[in-house]
Amino acid sequence: MSKTWSIDKAGVLTVRKGYRKRKGLSDFYNHRDEINAIVVEEGIRDIGDNWFSYLHYAKELNLPSTLHRIGKNAFIECKQLNEVHVPEGVVEIAESAFQECENIRHFYLPSTLRRIGSLALHVGEGRLLAIEVAKGNPYFTSRYGVLYNHSMSSLLQFPCGKRRKEYVVPESVRILADDCFSHARHLEHVTLPTGLTKIGGSAFAFCTKLKSMFVPDGVSVIPGYAFFCCESLTDLRLPDKLEGLGYEAFTFCPLTEFRIPEGVTMLDYAVLANTHIREIDIPECVTEINNSAFYECAQLQKVVLPQNLQSIWEKAFRYCSSLEEIEIPSQVWHITDDVFDGCTSLRRIILHSKVIDSLCWVPEGAELIKD
Repeated sequence: MSKTWSIDKAGVLTVRKGYRKRKGLSDFYNHRDEINAIVVEEGIRDIGDNWFSYLHYAKELNLPSTLHRIGKNAFIECKQLNEVHVPEGVVEIAESAFQECENIRHFYLPSTLRRIGSLALHVGEGRLLAIEVAKGNPYFTSRYGVLYNHSMSSLLQFPCGKRRKEYVVPESVRILADDCFSHARHLEHVTLPTGLTKIGGSAFAFCTKLKSMFVPDGVSVIPGYAFFCCESLTDLRLPDKLEGLGYEAFTFCPLTEFRIPEGVTMLDYAVLANTHIREIDIPECVTEINNSAFYECAQLQKVVLPQNLQSIWEKAFRYCSSLEEIEIPSQVWHITDDVFDGCTSLRRIILHSKVIDSLCWVPEGAELIKD
C-alpha cells in the first residue's frame, strides 16, 4: 500500500493525487484479484498509460471532475467494467484505453472530448450497446448509439453488441474508420452510401454473420483485414475500378466466386486464403501473386494466370488440394519452392517460362511440361 493508493476491505481501489506509476505494471497489479471497483480521486488531471490495465475483476469506475486525459492502455482488459461515464473536462482518450473491456455496455462521452485514439473504445468480442456523446461537442456526435465525427462524414464506431441485423450507413458518410464495424456479431447486411470513398483497415473484421456487401464505385482500395473472418459472407460486389486488395482482406470468407478488378496489380499476402472459391481468372493487370494469396483454398479447381505475371511467392497455392492443372506464363521469372506444397491433386504443370530452371517447386506426382 501507499499514501497515493489503497485498497479497502470491500475491494475498492482508491488512487490519490500524486500517484506515479513505475515502469511496467502498476504498483497494485499484484492485488488485482482483490479489486472490485476503481475510484480516481478529485485533483487528478491525467490517468497515465497502463495505470489500471488488466484489473480483470473491477466492475465499477468512478472518475473525477478534474480529469483532463485518459492515457494509452489505461483500462485495457478490465473485463468486468460495465459502464463508463467520462466526465466533462476530458479532452483525450488515448489509444487502446478501454480495449478488450468486453463487458462494457455503454460509453458516455463529454462535450469537451477532442480526440479518441485508435481502438480506445473497442471492446473486442464484447457487449457494447451504445456510445453516447453529450450535446455541444464540436468534434463527435452519436446517432442511435453509433459514433461519428461531428459532420457525420466519418463513421467511427458501430457498437459490437448492438442487436441489429441490418444497418444503413447515412448518405453523409464518406469514410469508414479502421475497425468501425469489427466484431459486430449480429449484423447480416450493411448498406453503404453511394458517396463512400474509403473503407478502413479491419472495418468489418469478425462480422461473423455478415452475408452480403456491395462496395460503392468511389472506393479505390480494400485494405488489410477489411473482411477478415466474415464467416457468412457469400455475396460480394466490388467496384470495377478498384486499385488495391490488402493483405488478408477476405481470409476465412466462404466466397465461392471472386472477380479481381482490372486495376489491381498485386494480390497481397493471404488476400483470398481459406476461401471457398472454385475458379479464379486473374486479370492481365496482375504482375505479382504474393505470399499465401490462395493458401488453403481447398475447393479451388481452376486457375488462369495472366500473361504479364512475373512472380509467384511463398505458399501462394499451398494446400489447394483440388487444383489439378496450372499453366505458368512466359514472363514469370520467380517461383518459390513451396508454392504448390500440399496440392495433392496437381498432376500437370505447363511451363512457358524460359528463366525458371529449378524443379524444386514441382510437387511430387505432378508432370512438368515445357514448351
